Amino acid sequence: MSDARHYEKSIPTCNDCGSVAMCVCDREKGISRRDWLAGMAMQGMVANPTNNRLDDERIARETYRMADAMIAEADRKEPEK
Repeated sequence: MSDARHYEKSIPTCNDCGSVAMCVCDREKGISRRDWLAGMAMQGMVANPTNNRLDDERIARETYRMADAMIAEADRKEPEK
């Protein structure tokens, strides 16, 4: 899992292990970062009236693609200054 500092204010952490979104000590305590990001992207897509012709499968595919891209970018090491 990536550096938790990117998610402190938006996703709660587990009090037992400090994991972000999905607890590694108890999978019932949260959702994965990927699912959370896809859900946020889905909300944006369905709120946009120009996307009203997209079918559910395409929305799911596109939002998970966006979530994967966001995770990949967040996991990249930031250049040292």
